[in-house]
Order: sequence, then structure tokens, then C-alpha cells
Amino acid sequence: MKPKDEMFSNKHPKEMYLLAITEMCQRFAYWGVGYLLVLFLVKHFSYPSAKATHLFGAYTGIAFLLPMLGGYVADKWNYRSPIVVGSLLTTVGCFFLASLHQGMIIPALICIGLGGGLFTPSIYSLLGSIYAHKQHIREGGFSIYYASVNVGVFAAMIILGYIQTISWRFVFIISGFMPLLGMIPYFMILSKLRDIEVPPHYFISKKRDPYQYHLKKHEIERIIVIIIMSLASIVFWMAYNQAGSSMTLFALKFTNRHVAGFEVPTPWFISSQTFFLILFAFPLARFYIFLKQLKSLVSPPMKTAFSLFFTGLCFLVMYRAAMLIPVAATTASISPWYLIYAFALMALAELFLAPIGLSLVTNLSPHRYKGLLTGIWFTCIGLGFYLGGYVAGWMDLLDLSIFFKIFIITSFVPACLLVLFSKKLDKMRHISSL
Repeated sequence: MKPKDEMFSNKHPKEMYLLAITEMCQRFAYWGVGYLLVLFLVKHFSYPSAKATHLFGAYTGIAFLLPMLGGYVADKWNYRSPIVVGSLLTTVGCFFLASLHQGMIIPALICIGLGGGLFTPSIYSLLGSIYAHKQHIREGGFSIYYASVNVGVFAAMIILGYIQTISWRFVFIISGFMPLLGMIPYFMILSKLRDIEVPPHYFISKKRDPYQYHLKKHEIERIIVIIIMSLASIVFWMAYNQAGSSMTLFALKFTNRHVAGFEVPTPWFISSQTFFLILFAFPLARFYIFLKQLKSLVSPPMKTAFSLFFTGLCFLVMYRAAMLIPVAATTASISPWYLIYAFALMALAELFLAPIGLSLVTNLSPHRYKGLLTGIWFTCIGLGFYLGGYVAGWMDLLDLSIFFKIFIITSFVPACLLVLFSKKLDKMRHISSL
């Protein structure tokens, strides 16, 4: 039992920030490769756009499917070791890409995907345990954590986005060293993480496993809520995946990237989304505490509805920009502000869904299934990313305005459904018994 003053403190644990630095380095590598993958394939190997975006969708999709396996391993093994193994695999994959050999692309992406699959559910399970006695600032803490780790994505887009204009080999070498750097803060707090009540199972048989007992009714309803929210997130991630595919190609082909004689690297536009995400995260975290004090906390289903609403607005902006491009044009010089406004809306949408969803999953999951259900959440992200990469291949087949209209419809419709059923889902969370 934690002391009363600690339990009701608004101060976030320092372990959260050190875990954030660890994942920041992991994300630098994973998204440094991911967001530059389409450009790398198109510019270095002359891949057709459809083939490059499809491979990007497969890479991000399968990489996010793997956390289900990683969550199962963590539940049966422990939540600390997979973080180390995952970081090492990511480093190996980046060094494979640094060879610049076309035959190493698939093995490299497999290694990075496996690394992320092991790393992700474990670190979020540990993060959830850190906030076990700080429920009142849990969602705010997850939002701050989520924004902090995205500093790695922002840094990757700025640093690697410029370096790719000089040398692709240096891009992947730098990416490979970052997960190793992230192990330093992780090992600094490893002894404290061992004290967290997350019991290892070590693959013992079902008969000897004390955690294999029947689920209670309220636990089943909580799992149903987790699955519904995970499925709803698929349409968001399908749209979100356009940042590294169709919106990247829009920046490359149809956007005026010249400022005072300087050509802005295409990845810098993607970095604007991360910039806005970091900018919005801390005010949102404070806003959640303010709502809590007013006893008018907006439920996770409603926040997900807000997320999809802002996603629809994002692609409404892209639809308007596409309307300015002549039919069948292969290049244009559209104002960069359209992309910047769209990425700002996408960042706001991400904050209303990603950290809130992770907080919900790690909070509602029955303890013995925490890693597995966290893996299911990331599996749905993977499905969304794969679908997003697949749909991005239609960019050259459809009129651009029609293409972006797809994401307007797929965002607004589920947003309305979540608003209608939010009270029922909120009741099924049984939040008072946590």
C-alpha cells in the first residue's frame, strides 16, 4: 500500500520518463526506417509507388501483428527481458539495411518487426504497473509518455530526413545504434522494475499455473470493451498510415517545398505531425486532470470518437488540397500549409486515441492476460497499417480527391457509432471496481 500523499500526488514517477527515453530510441529506429522506407525504395531502388507503399503497409502491418506473440511471450516469461532482446533485433535489422543490398531488405524488415513485437507489449505492461497506485493521473501519464517517446520519431525525421539526401547507409547505421543507446536508461531502473508486481510464469504447465482460472463476468465485459475499442482503432490507423505513404508521396510530387531557395526534405513534413503531437500532449494531460476535478471525465469511447472526428477533418483538408490539382497531373505546387494543417489535426486525433487506448487496455486487462490483450491492441494497429498501405496503392488509380474522400467516410461513420454506444461501453468497463 502506497502512502496517501504519494498515492494522490500529481507528480509522475521518474521511471515513466526513463522508460520513455528507452522507447524514444526504439521509435527513432523503427519509424526512422518506416517513414523513410517508401522514399528509400522509390529513390534508391526505383520501386513503383504502388509496390513501395504495399511493402510499407506489409512492414508496419506485420510488425504490429507481432506484439500479440510478444505479449504471449511476456505473460509466460517476464516483462523485462523481451525489451532487451527486441532492442538487439532492431539493431541487427537496421545494420542489414545499411548494406544497401536489395536482397537484405526483407530479412532486415523481419528483424525490426520481430524486435518491435517483443519490445512493445512488455514496456507498456511495465508502464501500466508503474501507475497501479496513481489511477487519477494514469491517462495524463500515458499521454505525456506517448508524446515523450514521439520525440524519437520527430528527431528521426529531422536528422535522418536530412541525412538521406547525403547517404542512405548513414541513415541505417545511425538508426541501428539508437536502440543500444536506449538500453542505458533502461538498465538504470531495471532493479526497481523487478520490484513491480508482475509475476513471471516461465512457461509452466497449465495445471501448475495458478493464473489459469475462470474469468468473472465483469472481467469478460472488460475484455469485450478492449476488443471493441481495438477494432474501432483499425480505421484510425488505416488513415494514419497515409502519413508514411500517400501523404509522403503528396509532399514529394504535389507540394511546393521551396523556401527562400532551400528545398525542404520530404520527411520534414512528416515531422510536423510529431511536433504537434508533442505540443498538444502536455496541455491535454493537464486538461484530463481538470476534468477529473470537475467530475466530468470524458470516457475512452468518447475520446476515440473525438479521434476519428479529427481524422475526418484531417482528410477533409487533404481533399480540399487535392481539388486544386488538375485531373491526371503528375506534379503540382500546392501550398505546404495544407499538409501542415492536416498533420496538426492528425496529431490531435492520435493523442485522443493511442495513449488513451493503451491506458485502457493495461488498466482493464485481467492480470494474467495483460500482455496478450496489449498484443491484441497492437495487432489491430497492424491490421490498420496493412490496410492503409494497401489502400495507399490506389493513389495512382483514383482521382486524388476521391482517394482522400475514402478516409473522410471511414472516419466519420464509426465516430458517430461510438457516440451512440459510448454509455453502454463505459458501463461495461466497471471502472468503480478497479
